[in-house]
Amino acid sequence: TIKYYDRQETEHKKELENQLLKHENEIQEEVIRKYRPLLILHPCGGSGFDGKYNSFSLNVQNISEYAAIDIVVENIYKQILKRDSEEILSIKSLKPEGGYNDYLSVSAKDVLGNEYTWKYQLITVNEINSSEEKKKKYSYKIVEEHCKKLGR
Repeated sequence: TIKYYDRQETEHKKELENQLLKHENEIQEEVIRKYRPLLILHPCGGSGFDGKYNSFSLNVQNISEYAAIDIVVENIYKQILKRDSEEILSIKSLKPEGGYNDYLSVSAKDVLGNEYTWKYQLITVNEINSSEEKKKKYSYKIVEEHCKKLGR
């Protein structure tokens, strides 16, 4: 009987530890979702002839609930981008003929210190305006994301 109760107590402790670990992971994932920076990238022109240029302007907008910190977009550093704010950065084109980069590497931290890295890909959308003319609109979408959690 004593061995039986000892075994039951050991199994119960293991189950409680597993539930606690699962709960901690769920809380940590919720924190990551809540504080994660949400950055929208829109190329917004440049200089040069016929759209060909060595650098282009990129509108970086933070639509998350909190500030994004230590933002790096293709080696261009911005210390802080408050929530619901935007910044225009000048990005060097990697193409010899100029134009928007097909991919952008971006990193940032949240206010808790978690580090995020993203790979954005250029996408083109054909828009039809009121005069039935097709106009190309460019944007970047996330194709890869990594998170390094605080303290790990």
